[in-house]
Amino acid sequence: MKSIAFFDIDNTIVNGQSQLFLIKYLFRKKQIGLCFIIKVYFWFLLYKFNIVKNPRPIMEYSFNMIKNKTLSEVDEMLREFVNSELSKKFNIKVLDLINWHRTKNHYIVIVSNIFYPLAEAIAQKLNIQSVIATRLDAVGGKYNGKIVGDIIYGKNKAENAKRLLEDKSLQESFCYADHISDLPLLKLVSCPVAVNPDKELFKIARNNNWQIIRG
Repeated sequence: MKSIAFFDIDNTIVNGQSQLFLIKYLFRKKQIGLCFIIKVYFWFLLYKFNIVKNPRPIMEYSFNMIKNKTLSEVDEMLREFVNSELSKKFNIKVLDLINWHRTKNHYIVIVSNIFYPLAEAIAQKLNIQSVIATRLDAVGGKYNGKIVGDIIYGKNKAENAKRLLEDKSLQESFCYADHISDLPLLKLVSCPVAVNPDKELFKIARNNNWQIIRG
């Protein structure tokens, strides 16, 4: 492995929050109610403005949308969602970067806090083989809405990616991300890139002369 490239999903590969798009999709299909969607949106706004630092509680609440569904039901639903809806939200500039890394035979990894089945569906759509994302618990072949282990967020995101960066044959490492919580991972790589960064990350990227991508 000569070079590796990490790509975040929300506000990087996807223009917006992929799980919010999924919630809208399920609401239109009448699989979730209005009270559920209002509460999730409220918490996402708190997260967006860095008022909430730990997203785990709202993540577990939002995962009730797939509670008691079988693994195969969720996989099928997510493939349909990504193919019919979410792919329209993909960032063309970032897709071009993914293709550039592919032409260079770089090892491409999706690393995201979103739940693993959704990250995997996005990876399959983009022909990306490696995924690091938040794992969900399942009992008897059905999801129970609970998270397994740590969420892939902040320092945990960096720790999960670090083992790949310890490959002694590695020559270059890239990371594309948007949020200040991604800073620990961005600091680990040799080529950090801020994609549509929030205010805090933008200041750090500018002060360190990191590449900044808008749009």
